[in-house]
Amino acid sequence: MLSEIDLLGLVHMMIRRLFHNINKVLTTGLATVCFFLIQFLWWRFEPGYSVPISYLMVAIICMWIVWLITYAICSTTKKTTTFELPRVRNVNRGADKITILIDKHELYAQDVCVSIYYCDNDSYEVFLGVGIVENITMNGFPQIIFMRPVASDEAVAIIASLSNDKKTARSLKIKPNIQGKHVQGGF
Repeated sequence: MLSEIDLLGLVHMMIRRLFHNINKVLTTGLATVCFFLIQFLWWRFEPGYSVPISYLMVAIICMWIVWLITYAICSTTKKTTTFELPRVRNVNRGADKITILIDKHELYAQDVCVSIYYCDNDSYEVFLGVGIVENITMNGFPQIIFMRPVASDEAVAIIASLSNDKKTARSLKIKPNIQGKHVQGGF
C-alpha cells in the first residue's frame, strides 16, 4: 500500500513529466477547460446544495479524456532533431589516395558514401568530392577514402593543399549524403 508521501511524490513526478513532455499552449488550454468546467458546476448548483456524485464523476472523466487527448497530440507532434557533423581528426595524404579519419558518429558505417566539403572562414562551403567509409577503426572512428574529386579549379587547388594540420581539420566537413548527380556511373 502506498503511503501518502509516496503518493504525493508519484503525483509530483507525473506532473513534472507532463510539463516536460507537453506543449505549453495545450497545457494552458487544458487548464482553462478544467477551470471553466469547475466554474460551470459551481454556477449550476447553489452553495448549500450537494453535488450528485454522478456529475462529479462525469466531470472527472471529461477532464481525464481531455488530458489524454492533449497528451496524445503532444507526444505525436513532430520534434526537430539536430545533429552536429563529426570533427575531422586526421588527414593522411598517401601516394595514391587521401584518407580522412573522423570522430565516432552513428550515421557513418562501413561502405557509406559521403560528401566532402571545404568550409572557409566565411562559412562558404566548397564541394570537393565524394568519399566512402572504407573502414571503422578499432576505436570506432570512421576512416574515409577520398574517391572522386570534383573537376573544378577551386576544388583541385584545395585538394592539392590538404595536409594534416589543425586548420585543414577544422575546415573539412564530412556529410553523410551525396548529391544525386554524383552517383551516376558508380564507384
